[in-house]
Amino acid sequence: MHPELTMLTAYVDGALAPAENAALRAHLLTCAACTARLDSIRADQQRITRALSAGPAPDVRAAVRARLPQSRVRKWVVPATGVAAGLIGVLLFAMLISSGQLGTAARAPARLLITDRAKGQIVEFDLAAGTQLRSASVGPAPTAILYDAVRERLYVALQQSIVALDATTFAPLSHWDTPQPLNMNTNLALDARGGWLYVPQPGGVAVLALNEPALILAHAYTLGATPSALALTPAGRTLYALAPTQARLWSIDIATSETRSQVLAQPDELRSGWLALSPDSATIYVLLTRATNDNNPVLWHISRSENASTTLTLASQPPPYDLALLEHGSIAIPRGNAIAGGIELISTNPLSSTGQIDPDYDQHHVVAGPGNVLLGINFTHSTLTRYDSATRRIIWRMSGPVGWQPWDGVIVPK
Repeated sequence: MHPELTMLTAYVDGALAPAENAALRAHLLTCAACTARLDSIRADQQRITRALSAGPAPDVRAAVRARLPQSRVRKWVVPATGVAAGLIGVLLFAMLISSGQLGTAARAPARLLITDRAKGQIVEFDLAAGTQLRSASVGPAPTAILYDAVRERLYVALQQSIVALDATTFAPLSHWDTPQPLNMNTNLALDARGGWLYVPQPGGVAVLALNEPALILAHAYTLGATPSALALTPAGRTLYALAPTQARLWSIDIATSETRSQVLAQPDELRSGWLALSPDSATIYVLLTRATNDNNPVLWHISRSENASTTLTLASQPPPYDLALLEHGSIAIPRGNAIAGGIELISTNPLSSTGQIDPDYDQHHVVAGPGNVLLGINFTHSTLTRYDSATRRIIWRMSGPVGWQPWDGVIVPK
C-alpha cells in the first residue's frame, strides 16, 4: 500500500512521529513510484522558495482568504494539515528570509562536506560563511564522496573500501571492501532511484546494490582496462567510463550490459583524465592531460546523437587537475603549480577558453553547486575557496583544520 500525498508532504516537512518516519523511509527504499512522488514534492517546495526569495514576499495567505468564502478559509487555515501545512511552512520560511528575520545562516542553501585524506575524516562547513561545523572519522584516505537524497546517505571511497554513512549523523551504516586499492582520482557514479552505486575497479566497473542495509556486489562490467572516471545519464540508462592511460571511453547500456568504446588518443601510462556529462545527456566532455611540462591538455566535446566530436587544445601550464560542468553550462578546470593557476572557464558553445577565476592562486579540485556556487579545493596548501562562477569573485577562503588534506566535496541540502 502506497502512502497518501499528505503523508509524503509531512515526511518532507519532518512532521511525522519517529515510528512513522522510519516506516515510510523503509517503504521509499523499495518503491520507485513513491520516491518519484517525493522528489516532485521537494522540487515544488524548492520552486516556491526560489520564487518568493527573488523579490518582496507577497502575503499569499491574505490574497487567498480574500477570494474564498469565510467557511472555506476556516477549514483551510485552522487545521493547517497535509499539503496545506507544507506549503504554508515553505511560504512563511521564504517570507522570513526576504525580510531578513532569519539572518545569514538561514539563507545558506546547503551544507558543504569535504573529505580529508590526511586525517581519514569528512569535515562539514557552513557554505555561506566558510566556517567549520563538525567532523567525523570515516576510515583511511577518503577521496570521492556522493550524496544519496533518496536514502539520505553518503557514500565515501576509502583506500580499499566503500562506506555508507548516515547523511545527518555521519554514523557508519555499511561498507564494501574492494578487491584492490582504489586510485586516489577515482570517482563514483550513483543511480539513487534505481538503487545502484558504480565503482571503478581494475578491469572494469563494480555495481553495488543499495536497497538492502548492506552494500552488496550485484554485478560487474568487464572492460579489459581500469577506468577512473565515471558519468551516468540522469535516467540511469547509460554509464560512461574513462580509462585515461588507455585514452579509451566506454559506454555501457545498463539494461542489456552491452559495451562500446572509442579510442581518443594513443595509450600513455603518464596520462590523467576526467569526465563530465551535460544535463540533457547529449554531450560528453573528456579532458586528457599528461604529467609533463611540454604536454598540452586536450578537451573533447563528444556528441552522442551525431556520433561526432570536436577538440580544444589548452595551455600546458599550470597543469589541470579536475573537470566540472557548471549550472550555466560552462566548464570549470582547476589548475595549479603550487603558486598560481586558478580555475579556467571553458565555453561549451563553441568550445573555447573564456578566462580564469583567481589566476594568482592555484587550485586542484572543484565542486559545482546551484546558484553559481563553485568551490576550489587546494590539497597542497590545504585550503577551500568559494567563488561566484558568474561574477568570478571570491566569496571566502579558509584553511580548515590543522594538518588536513581536503580532496573532494559534496553540497548536501539542509
